[in-house]
Amino acid sequence: AQAVTSEPVPEPHLPELEPPLVVTVEGLQRLLHDPVGQFFKTRLKVQLDREEQALEDHEPFDLSGLSHHVALQHVLDGARLSVSSLPLAAALAALPTVLTETTQRLQGEGRLPLAGFGRRWQAALQADALNQLQRWLQVQAQWPQAVAGGLSVTLPPSALSASESLRLPSLYRGDAGLALLGLNASRFCKTKLNGKDGLNLSKLKLNKLLGTWALAVLAALQPEPVQVIVIARDVTLTWPPLGRDQAISIVAAWLQAWIAHVRKPLPVTARSALIFLPICAEKGEEVARLKAAESYDGGFSAGEKDRQPSLCRQFPDFDALWQDGEFAHWAGVLYEPMLTALQSGALVAI
Repeated sequence: AQAVTSEPVPEPHLPELEPPLVVTVEGLQRLLHDPVGQFFKTRLKVQLDREEQALEDHEPFDLSGLSHHVALQHVLDGARLSVSSLPLAAALAALPTVLTETTQRLQGEGRLPLAGFGRRWQAALQADALNQLQRWLQVQAQWPQAVAGGLSVTLPPSALSASESLRLPSLYRGDAGLALLGLNASRFCKTKLNGKDGLNLSKLKLNKLLGTWALAVLAALQPEPVQVIVIARDVTLTWPPLGRDQAISIVAAWLQAWIAHVRKPLPVTARSALIFLPICAEKGEEVARLKAAESYDGGFSAGEKDRQPSLCRQFPDFDALWQDGEFAHWAGVLYEPMLTALQSGALVAI
């Protein structure tokens, strides 16, 4: 990451880009995850922050900034490709050998340490990946046919263009229809879920859901129902198909945010908004504002701004984030639809 003090604070409004910044699936996901960081990265071409997930999932196994989380994602992706074409029983039987080969290959590429420390790290990666890949194979067996080219969706008309197409990867077909399947090395839960009690939203890291939520909304732009399933490190979650009219409305609002974020950093963050919105609905704006400020500014422990240099640079405290009066608006645009869907039971643990 670049030094925080080396970059100027951007002017409140920059001119529009010519040609406009192209909308991508990854760009929309980043906009939801980190609106301010997305502005610095795409408009100013400045990478102030380390990858969010690497920061959140940082663990003692670490070498030159390559966290266990990042290495695990490499292992998951590599091993999955090695077994995805095998029958279920054969794939499950092959996993231990494939995982050993995959971690050894990472070590040979210099991505893992050597000697005893390297062996311990390999063992930890293999143990974590084995459970996750077993779950992925069980799910993938229900949608056995990979669809070449993924899922093509057309964005609703906007100020960007009359229409624009995106392609969603990892599409599979089975007896239950179409599904987008994903493997994610992150933990999505704060504490272990109790299957007997159903899906307890208070135990989920809601910001972790944003990437798959974006896929669920985009997938609903086309007429055929598509489930979105993510096999995370600690849970497997499913977004059932959403309504097309609902998806069009949500994406149209996202595109307005996309246009706005190119000109200035949007004064909102995922975590503070996901705290603010439900409390605001229940106890009013002032109570919600104080709770969001507590999370953003921190106290005895680091706040959200302390974990992301782009936030500390642009909005040094929650008052700066709040002062122009746009926080609640962008919180509603970017995050309220997901919260509404969650509260209506749209997410299922399997």
